[in-house]
Amino acid sequence: MCRFSNLYYEATERRRESPFVDWIKILRPNILVPLDSYDRRRDFHKVANVVLDADTSRQTVIKFDTTIDTDDWKSKQEWLYLFVVDGNIVKIGGTRAGLKSRCGSYLSGHHIPERKGSRDCSKTNAFIYNTFEFYLKMGFEIEMYGYRVEPQVLSVPIFDDELIQVTAQVFHAYESRYIERFRRTNGFLPALCDNSDPLPVAKELHKASSGLGFIYIKGHGIPENVISELRDEGLNFFRTDEAKKADVKITEKHRGWLGYGGAKMKDDAKADLKESFLWGYQSKDGISLDNHPLRGSNIWPGFQPKLEKKAVEYFSYADNLARNLMRGFALGLGLEKNFFLKNSENPLSRASLVYYPNQSPEHGKNQFGVSSHTDFGVLTVLCQDSVGGLQIQDINGEWFHAPPIDNTIIVNVADLLSRWTAGEYKSTPHRVVNNSGKERLSIVLAFDPDPETIIDPKDIFGNDFKGGEKSITCGEYLIWRFGKAFSYRK
Repeated sequence: MCRFSNLYYEATERRRESPFVDWIKILRPNILVPLDSYDRRRDFHKVANVVLDADTSRQTVIKFDTTIDTDDWKSKQEWLYLFVVDGNIVKIGGTRAGLKSRCGSYLSGHHIPERKGSRDCSKTNAFIYNTFEFYLKMGFEIEMYGYRVEPQVLSVPIFDDELIQVTAQVFHAYESRYIERFRRTNGFLPALCDNSDPLPVAKELHKASSGLGFIYIKGHGIPENVISELRDEGLNFFRTDEAKKADVKITEKHRGWLGYGGAKMKDDAKADLKESFLWGYQSKDGISLDNHPLRGSNIWPGFQPKLEKKAVEYFSYADNLARNLMRGFALGLGLEKNFFLKNSENPLSRASLVYYPNQSPEHGKNQFGVSSHTDFGVLTVLCQDSVGGLQIQDINGEWFHAPPIDNTIIVNVADLLSRWTAGEYKSTPHRVVNNSGKERLSIVLAFDPDPETIIDPKDIFGNDFKGGEKSITCGEYLIWRFGKAFSYRK
């Protein structure tokens, strides 16, 4: 048995005694992967031991004892590396400046305010440094393993007949792929890969969601190529003849192509000027549950064979992001982090590609890509393109633009989360107007738990709570809202 299993609670208690308690991460035994069982173990070799430093002149408590040639340690080159505590992987990282330089940055982690250091350091370095110090003093062994990333030289044309040789920086690609492969294989990231304190993040999430309920998220974890490749597939689909798209016409389970005029957010509004293609979760074997009016098998266009793979891949990333955000929402309310995810093994979540043609003046001022509405379910994850057109209504009833921002995802609270929290988190009206002169494509994930999940604010605020609406299941609410919004269900 891993020593962490025996010492976890002891470590928790010792942490409380440390003056740097806020800069130490306890390594929970249930999110640790042994190095020996790591599927990419063969790529790495040992480069250093992390040990306590007896030389006080260096002003650090830890140091790196190298196990490789000095030239390899000092040279400025790209590396991928692992930190291993008691045989378990806790960090995957990368560097372009060489191992010595990167480890020197980690050693700056003792320069935090509590230590009255001479300069500040990044939070990442502080968390790594102080966590390592803590575990070394408890008698744990800490090692560093490295994988040298070979330089990639590209021939780049400058003039019509002139090429120059450029060495590309590629360690970022290695780092992101290795981290994501680790997450997919194990269901979680290495314990020290995200070194932010979750509570301050949750507080900021709470603050933002209690206002307008719309949030820009950077560092969301969805690779840009996954987004761009799905967007290309989506545009190709919507540009296809309507007769072909009709082969995957929307089903009663809300899967497939929904054409123009198929959705209307308000009874007195015009039908939305948009098309959509919708799908839900499916396993690697292509299997989807088919046991609810809003949950069934996906249907994919035979004339576009790559769409399924790209759509399923995006769904996985966006679903992971949504679940992490739901944990943040729970922490922001002082709840156990998985409160909103207790019943989400077979969620009603669905994703969609939404296509908006250019809206010409002849359509009139009362025509919208999507008319004013609030989203139906718990949480919406929205990936805009560069065209823009999203508008949000503030508390005074005024409309303002939510412009695209590079490398961000927009997240907004939907009706069921607002209902669940008795309005603590706001579901805000919004609409789309595409008068850009260009076609617009959005990628949307609507996250919802299992249909049997009871939406009741008393579960959050106690049985004596008098506010909020009466309890309802997630499935019942969505069936009601879908029946009002989509013509094919009437």
